Amino acid sequence: MYGASLESNTNKRTRRWCQPPGLLCRPCFHDFIPPPVSTLSPAPAVGTAYTFAPLNTPTMTQEVYHTATYHYRRLSTLIVGMVCVAFSSFFLILLVPQWVAAWRDPSKLVVGLFPIGISSLFAFLGTMLIRYYLTDFRLELRIDSQGVQYGRRFYPWTEIGSLSGRWNHGRLQLLLHRRGLIALDRYLLTDIALTEYEYDRLMERLNDYIGALYPHFRIG
Repeated sequence: MYGASLESNTNKRTRRWCQPPGLLCRPCFHDFIPPPVSTLSPAPAVGTAYTFAPLNTPTMTQEVYHTATYHYRRLSTLIVGMVCVAFSSFFLILLVPQWVAAWRDPSKLVVGLFPIGISSLFAFLGTMLIRYYLTDFRLELRIDSQGVQYGRRFYPWTEIGSLSGRWNHGRLQLLLHRRGLIALDRYLLTDIALTEYEYDRLMERLNDYIGALYPHFRIG
């Protein structure tokens, strides 16, 4: 058995000779214990920047009740814009020279500012309508569990007093009324109007879900 390497199944020992082969001597046993392996990562160097992964926090799901779109690229938009620009330009051509000629009379200057301001406002509105028509500007309507989004304006349910429907040129459109003493109604115009069945179904869902969370909210 000399000159051979034996390994025990229990102690994992390996027999090794203390003297060169060929000499008779008692074998000695040496335990080959592997060095301990650390499971910890090495200490970071000074000045090391740490990055932390974001926590997967649960988010509240948003339920969408209605979506629609209103496009400004229509013939009526172009006609109204051109009419506003034409009439306002005509009045500005007549009023501005007279207003400039009366610069010595302060009373005439103050009185002349009113019609010039009105004409300038209509000119601005007409220019914006023509721009919306050429660029195909649109307003996106979205009614969900957070509120009402119409174009760039967002109305949370805490600011909405009621949501109803009105007939506008033979089409059923939504009308939003904000809370407060001074609050103007806002027509939520869309290209495809709601049918009576779709309107009733929408009002039922808003009354069941939104009305239960916001007691001040009214429909119809």
